[in-house]
Amino acid sequence: MQFFKFNLFLGIFWLSIACVLGAYTEQECLNRDFDLTISHKGQPFGLTQNILRLNKNKCVIYISSEKLKYIKNKWIIDTCREPVHIKRDSGSVEILKKNSVICSEDEKKIDYCKEYFEIWNVIQDYGLIFAEGEKGNLEEDHGKVFCAYDLVKKYLLNGVVFTRISNEQSLMPAEKNAEKPIVDAVKTEEQP
Repeated sequence: MQFFKFNLFLGIFWLSIACVLGAYTEQECLNRDFDLTISHKGQPFGLTQNILRLNKNKCVIYISSEKLKYIKNKWIIDTCREPVHIKRDSGSVEILKKNSVICSEDEKKIDYCKEYFEIWNVIQDYGLIFAEGEKGNLEEDHGKVFCAYDLVKKYLLNGVVFTRISNEQSLMPAEKNAEKPIVDAVKTEEQP
């Protein structure tokens, strides 16, 4: 009886975790538009504000950060556009393209990877840590920040280019590795 109660408890626990983690799909995240600002007290002694602004409009994510009031960064990331690239806005727009580089700790010298890690750190340190709400809810700030974080990471790090058009409506030719229909082969024995 005790074993049954334990298994029931584990089943409910994993089901609740699955519900929280899978609250929205990648497509819902991609189609969602939002604009939010998150701020928290920064160094020294909490006298300044660290600010993260995220504006997501369709596929385009505008990220800006402000630290010590004078250190400002702005990036524009279009997760539906090839080639995979980062637009850094520092008065003039600089474009950093991903060239079959896998960004790792060793590759921080490459401009693209250096910029990726800067964006990644800003979203984590200013957004994910300080945003209120739940990660799995797109109505709350933490869910919106996590949505942007996930899209940016998949696009910039893994090279995934998203599309807002479902597969049925797509005007693009089918990929070479598209799923083929599965035909069940049934082996029949010959009857005498």
